[in-house]
Amino acid sequence: NDEFALLIQQLAANYESVSIVGHSQGGMASLHLLENYWSHLDNAKSTNDYRVLQSVGTPYRGSGLAGTLASIGSVFGVGCGANTDLTHDGAERWLATISAESKKNVYYYTSQYKPYSYCNLAANAVLAWPNDGTTELDYANLDGANKQSHLQGYCHTADMKYPPQCQNHDQNQEI
Repeated sequence: NDEFALLIQQLAANYESVSIVGHSQGGMASLHLLENYWSHLDNAKSTNDYRVLQSVGTPYRGSGLAGTLASIGSVFGVGCGANTDLTHDGAERWLATISAESKKNVYYYTSQYKPYSYCNLAANAVLAWPNDGTTELDYANLDGANKQSHLQGYCHTADMKYPPQCQNHDQNQEI
C-alpha cells in the first residue's frame, strides 16, 4: 500500500486539488496516502457534492486470494505473486493504522456475482461467498466509511463470468 500510495502522490502532484476513485487495491493505497502523506488530496474537502476518496471493489480487510495461494500461483506463472497488505491478517494490521477521521472521507461500492453463481470458478474454491471473483463481500466493508451501494451480477474485472463492476453505468454516473 505504501509503494502504491507514493505512486499516486506523484501523479496527483500535477494538480492543485484532487479526489481519487480507486479500484481494488487502489482504494487502499488512496486511503493510505490520505492517512500518511501530504498530497493534493489534502486540498480537497469532502462535502455532500464532492467526495475526496471513492472506491470500487476494494478488499479493505483483505482477500483470500492474497498470500500463500498467490505465491503458489506465481510458481505456475499465474497471478502476480503474494501481497502481504492484501492478506486478511495484513489488511487488518494495515487498517489499525488508519484513523477514523480518514475513513470518514471514503465512499465505497461493492459487488458480487449473481446468486447461486460465480465470477471465477477457481477463485471461488478459495474465497468466502459471496464475492466478486477477487474481493469477498465480508471483507470489503470499511467501518466508519460511507457504504454507497452493492451490485449483484458484476465481477471484479474483465474476463470473468459477468461484466466488470467498473462498467456499471448508473454507478459510474453517481461516482
